[in-house]
Parts: sequence; structure tokens; C-alpha cells
Amino acid sequence: MTYMKEIPFQNRGEMKELPCAACGLGAVFLCSGCRRVRFCSFSCQRKMWKEHRGQCQGTSRVQRAEGAAPDGSWVMVFNTDALPGHDAGAVSTGGPAKAKAVCEEKGFGGMVLWQNTFFLRKEPAEELVAAMQHAQGTHLWLLLPAARAMPKWPLRERLEEVMVEGAKGVKKCHGLTVEEMDQHFRDSTPVVLTDAQEGWPAREKWTFEWMAATYGHETMPCSDLAPFFRHVDRGHIRTVQAPLAEFVRYVRGEASVFHALQLEDRIFYANGWAPFLERPELLEDVRDRLYCVRDA
Repeated sequence: MTYMKEIPFQNRGEMKELPCAACGLGAVFLCSGCRRVRFCSFSCQRKMWKEHRGQCQGTSRVQRAEGAAPDGSWVMVFNTDALPGHDAGAVSTGGPAKAKAVCEEKGFGGMVLWQNTFFLRKEPAEELVAAMQHAQGTHLWLLLPAARAMPKWPLRERLEEVMVEGAKGVKKCHGLTVEEMDQHFRDSTPVVLTDAQEGWPAREKWTFEWMAATYGHETMPCSDLAPFFRHVDRGHIRTVQAPLAEFVRYVRGEASVFHALQLEDRIFYANGWAPFLERPELLEDVRDRLYCVRDA
């Protein structure tokens, strides 16, 4: 069964008019697969899965083929403001969906969220990016594709091995026997297993193109500092909530919002996506080839 996550509506008052597809009661949640069928609870989602599965997966495939991705045309930069005081209007009800609709209708470049109110910015997205400043608790929303830029500092395809003076080298091993691995364990000697992923379907299947086509609509936080040290990095780190497909554009050197936000001495990391928790089918593409020490 494909995992189906509950997503609350922005306006829970819609419950009375939107019945659950399984029991007919007020629907509080939306299927995260197709984002069209509504349910009142996760248990009702499970009850309806056999009937809903074909429709859900079919709809999702059409959405991906058409490039449709809910919230996929917007990105959010955490703890950031741009041109404070340049408000072209405010939206305090209806959530981000209503604020986005107003921005798109008026041709605005973005908006700022502060204390549950969206303050609209009529300036172009590139002007908002240029005027960004740290503002704890305030979040800047930018409209794509206007916020995209071509790379100024292309990502390096391969990084040189780092040699730290005084550090002990870690041996790279291939084809270790159980006895050999036991000995490394008893000696407390770390090793790099260069063949740990041999035979994994993921090595051929998980291309950037496949990831973008299959999960590109899913949003995730990406930061340009990892790990994050609160006492040092607060006010300096840039964290962006964006669709996975947008990060793929960044990695492939295509126009991307990450290129517009990237600083010369940093790169963005997609360290906020936890696919195995919500997409257990991905586990079918990997295998447990870890060397395990035998119990005594």
C-alpha cells in the first residue's frame, strides 16, 4: 500500500461542505497522493485504499506529467524579510492559498508572512531576493519561475578527498568475509565498505530525472549550512522550503531559485527530506548488505 499522509485544510470550516469519501462525515483531511479526495481520518483512508488506489495513482501520474505540483510554484525562505514597510496589501484569512491567489492575480513578486498575516510585495522576485535580510520569525515567499536565476558558481561534480593533518586514514575495503569483518570489529578499526551498495536497483533507478518526475512535487527544507550550530549560525544560515524538482534543477545546473539565493562560499543541502518514512516503497530498491558481527 502506498503511504497516504493526512494534510489538514487551511480552512477547517470547509468540513461541513466537504464530506469524507468513506463515511460521509465532515472531511478534515486531504489525500496527499492525488490531493483531490477528502477523508475525515486516517482510518477512513485505509478503508478506502483498495477502491481509491487506482484513481489516486492515476491522478498523481497525470499531475506529474503536466507539471502540476501543489505549492510547486512557490518557495519560502525562513526567517527572512525583504523591503519591510513596502506593503502592497495584506491577507490575514484564508491561509497561504488565498494569499498566493491574490499575488498571482495582481502579478506581485512575493509576500512576507509575519504573525499569521501575509504582507504582499509588488516588487519583482529578483528585487526581493536582492533586498533580503534576516528577520527571526518572518518568512519570505517567492513566486516561481520569476525567482529563478542561472548559476553564478556551478556545483563541482567531484570533490577531492580531504586529508587532515595528523588524522589516521580509514582503509577502503571490498569483498570482506565475515571473519575479516569480525576482526575489524574486535580491533575497533573503522573501514569504508566500497561494495555495500552493489546490486541495489536504486543505483540505476534513482536518477535525478526519475526523482523529479516521481517526487518532484514534494516540498522540503534545504539549508546552506550543515550541520547547524544555533549559537553561531543563527542569522547567517539560509533555509528554503522548495519542491524537490526545484532542487534537482539546482544540482543539474539549470535555472533555479537556489542559484538566486546561493552565496559564493556555500551550497544548499537537501537535508530535510525523509523519504523512507512516507514512501516505504523506496525500500524495495535497496538491500541490506551490511556486514554484521556474529553474536558470541
